[in-house]
Amino acid sequence: MSSTHRSLLLVVFTSSFLNTIVFGQSTEGPLSGSTSSNVSLTGSSASWSNTANALSSDNSYASSSLSSNGDFTDYLQITNFGFNISASNTIVGIEVEIEKFGDKVKDNQVRIVKGGSISTTDQSDNANWPNTDPNSYTLYGANNDLWGETWLPTDINASDFGIAISARRVGGGGGSAVPNIDHIRITVYFEIPLPVKLTHFSARAEGTNARLQWETGWEEGNSHFEIERSTNALQFESIGFVPGGNNSSERITYHYVDEAPNPGQNYYRLKQYDFNGSFSFSEIVRVAIQTPVPEYHVISNPLTSETTFIINDPSPEAYTLGIIDPSGKIVRKFYPNTRETQISRSHFPGSGLYFYRLTRQNRLQGSGKFWVR
Repeated sequence: MSSTHRSLLLVVFTSSFLNTIVFGQSTEGPLSGSTSSNVSLTGSSASWSNTANALSSDNSYASSSLSSNGDFTDYLQITNFGFNISASNTIVGIEVEIEKFGDKVKDNQVRIVKGGSISTTDQSDNANWPNTDPNSYTLYGANNDLWGETWLPTDINASDFGIAISARRVGGGGGSAVPNIDHIRITVYFEIPLPVKLTHFSARAEGTNARLQWETGWEEGNSHFEIERSTNALQFESIGFVPGGNNSSERITYHYVDEAPNPGQNYYRLKQYDFNGSFSFSEIVRVAIQTPVPEYHVISNPLTSETTFIINDPSPEAYTLGIIDPSGKIVRKFYPNTRETQISRSHFPGSGLYFYRLTRQNRLQGSGKFWVR
């Protein structure tokens, strides 16, 4: 079976991001072993035959025979799985999957093999094996289960890394209980240091803007940063892009100014991309933006022929003035270029009550009503 890699993202939030490297979790496997053997177990009643049949899932079985209740087998040991995990990675979990069946059979022992030695941690369960071939696997271990051992990638990559299983008979009756194993495969989980060390990330208010600053201690294959913003620290949107430094062993300082933050609390995080497309998130930083409400007023209301809408803001072009009829339909929009916007009777489809909404970058700044005669 060929090697497969599944990439999972582990997002790390810390109160201080200094000298912290974010890790991404990946896997290699599931892989099949290429070496099989029967290994003696003290007190056992039977050995395994055709051990090589457990190297692939093909309905050919490694098997044994148990005559009496309580009898158990030697170990069926499978090793040499062909892992190739980089020495810079950290092993965090091992999963073993076994395709097995047999009437009146349960696990006796299921143990990992490290450095050619069968470990002391037993992962066997107490469930009866299926009576017939289920064409499915029983899972042992997990993505955070190290089977009571400390691992280096070299231990996993070694030809003497593997798994050993012993079966036992439960129940009497005539005839032999026959444990059968069709296939054993292993998946290994490990953490990869991501190629950017973020040593500082902060945000501060500058008037109605938010200024972000961050610093990297070193970079390897850093393509770019996406800047993401949220109002609740849960749902984020992308608002900008800053190119990365590619490869660098020097400190690099980055800046980004958000010119349209939300009034009140704003939460920011960085999404750092490598050139290979993988990415990681920074911690979340927060900044409060106090957005002043603009002074505005309407001259001549009710309107009979013409009126002036005045916005006392040095950037009136940032605003939109919408006129709305009583049914909620927008009948006119104005995009001010100066502080004074001229509104005439002809802009309205008829007399009566109308409402206005003043927005700045899609955020409401004020509202009121017109009477048109």
